[in-house]
Amino acid sequence: MWNRNGIALILAGILLLAVLSAGCSDNGQSGTNLTTVPTTALTAKFTAGDIIAKTATSTDTFLLIVKYDAATDRYERALVYKKSPGTWYRKDDRTEVTGRSVIEKIYPAKVAHVVSLGEVPVVTPTAATTAPTVTATTTTTMAYPAPTVSSIIPNTGVAGTVVTIRSISGTNFRPGASVRLTNVTSSSTIFGTSVTARSASNITCLFSIPSVAIAGTWNVTVTNPDGQAATLGNAFTITNTTTPITTTTTTTTATTAPPAITVTSITPNTGVNGTTVGITNLGGTNFQTGATVNLTRLGSQNITASGVLASTSQIICTFALPSNAAVGSWNVVVTNPSGQSGTLANGFTVKNPAPIITSIVPDSNVTGLSVDITDLEGMNFQPDATVRLHNETIDITATNVVVVSVTKITCTFNLGGASAGFWDVVVTNPDTQSVTLPHGFESTNP
Repeated sequence: MWNRNGIALILAGILLLAVLSAGCSDNGQSGTNLTTVPTTALTAKFTAGDIIAKTATSTDTFLLIVKYDAATDRYERALVYKKSPGTWYRKDDRTEVTGRSVIEKIYPAKVAHVVSLGEVPVVTPTAATTAPTVTATTTTTMAYPAPTVSSIIPNTGVAGTVVTIRSISGTNFRPGASVRLTNVTSSSTIFGTSVTARSASNITCLFSIPSVAIAGTWNVTVTNPDGQAATLGNAFTITNTTTPITTTTTTTTATTAPPAITVTSITPNTGVNGTTVGITNLGGTNFQTGATVNLTRLGSQNITASGVLASTSQIICTFALPSNAAVGSWNVVVTNPSGQSGTLANGFTVKNPAPIITSIVPDSNVTGLSVDITDLEGMNFQPDATVRLHNETIDITATNVVVVSVTKITCTFNLGGASAGFWDVVVTNPDTQSVTLPHGFESTNP
């Protein structure tokens, strides 16, 4: 009897252990089913306050990250500019929103960090304040040293001839420099033509010396495009000039009227507002010593020439064109001391200065997207100017063009279908004068 009961207890124990084992096994399986597989969330590379660029050593375009919106996966950013020593500023308080992937692809390098926007103030240039110099992608704004002039070869010329100057020696000559001879006694000026700055130390040019030029020594002046100039005193000598002879005319009852003046040509026949133009040959007949020369236009104040030297058939003089002189054709009027005058109708044309491009911001964007150009900088932009990107035979014309000022344009380019690579940036004023910034904009692959 005991054996049967003992066996039954043993069997019951084994059964209980089996049930408990099965329960543990079920719990383990249930735990496996509840395990959650982690998902990978998008992570922004930059945080608010980061200043980023194309490379760690970039000197052109910098962006300030204002904030990152994880919901839309976009950065809010602003254009900033660097000034020494290691501080930053903005030209306006505008910000733009751009996709995270685009920003991190084009501007992968973090170059600085600011704690707040207060560390990046908006700097607005005023008449009494010089705006900070911003280094553009293609143009470096800097102060060049002043030129010096040490010699001129040849250093003599005969009146009424053209002299080829083989060498003006000196230092710090710049491309686009101008050359002139000046005579202290007469305040006359002879401008060089075909001026070529062959190097920083050598210039060649031509001097067309009028037959009425005063004999003696003349100063040689070289002026760089930035306005800095150098003069070598009494460096050039003009010879074989006829000395003016003063004659006394006895008045009689029978007088003969002097012959009429004719004005047939003027060289050069164009000039730019706000510049000084040296007239090397005002041609005609019956000019007298002491004649005056004026540019006239209906509704405008006359522009009177200075430094007038006259022979019977040629006059040299200088016009200082006001910056607000009316653009278009002007009459050239020569008046003799006798009161007679001659006119070359519409003989001289005043033009606006040609436009100049110094930089474009931004200077790149991904192909297939539209890009807002926030700062196309330069000079002499006119209202209704047009902007385009040019690549060989293809043009992308900008829309939403706004000429903010004579130095700034904003616009939009649609890069849909544009090929990757560099594009020229072209601005054309309504007067058809245009300027090109070669390879100023880059279209990149996504």
